[in-house]
Amino acid sequence: MRKTLFVSVMGMYVLFAHAIDVNAVNATQVKTIATASAQSTFQKTMMNESQPAYSQWGLSQEDWAEFQKITQDVRQYWSPNLDPLTTLGVSTDDPVKRMKYARLLAKKEHDRVERELAFQRAYDKAFKELYPREPMFDMSKINSAPDEPVGRIHYFVRLTNCPSCSENFKRLQKAYPNSPIDIYFVGKATNESIRAWAKAENISVAEVNSGAITLNYDKGAWFTHAKGRMPAAFSVSHNNYLPLND
Repeated sequence: MRKTLFVSVMGMYVLFAHAIDVNAVNATQVKTIATASAQSTFQKTMMNESQPAYSQWGLSQEDWAEFQKITQDVRQYWSPNLDPLTTLGVSTDDPVKRMKYARLLAKKEHDRVERELAFQRAYDKAFKELYPREPMFDMSKINSAPDEPVGRIHYFVRLTNCPSCSENFKRLQKAYPNSPIDIYFVGKATNESIRAWAKAENISVAEVNSGAITLNYDKGAWFTHAKGRMPAAFSVSHNNYLPLND
């Protein structure tokens, strides 16, 4: 039986910018106000200077150099948005290093999930207070594809850089009107971006909450079965994947 997990796409970051009271700053110290893009670049630079990218992932400089080398190889085509820990873990032949990266990822994912769950509870409360009569997607249904042995379609998509994902989804619905569809989001995704995608595709709250359509974070199935195809659809029977879009 698959284990239900509430996780987001690996590698989500939240950047908190401090508000600046321009009127309080001495005019002689500030000649111009930078554009939003320049401010963002400055903030990222300062963050990286105070905490190098490799240390944010618990890695050494040597590990980071290896990660950058790997992402310039074939890995950039197989899984271009894979986080550093997973990239290093699946690329090494050293079992000690593999376990090291796995432990680092487990700790980082655990912390991230706890924070996201706390925010999700706050979001749900706020939504109900602001829109008490409006239905919302039950986010506990995300990543909860039923463990049925037959009759389900697994559809792998990306939220970005996949113009055919939406079109192929519509074709899939027309071709298999009676088959439940489990949609798996590969790469960077959040609950909010998944909600937006579902609404854009006219997926109803009732469909999601009933399990006719499920919304899931991909945890490696795409890498295992799709062989780089995006989007990719499979008919799944007893954990056997039959491609539908070869």
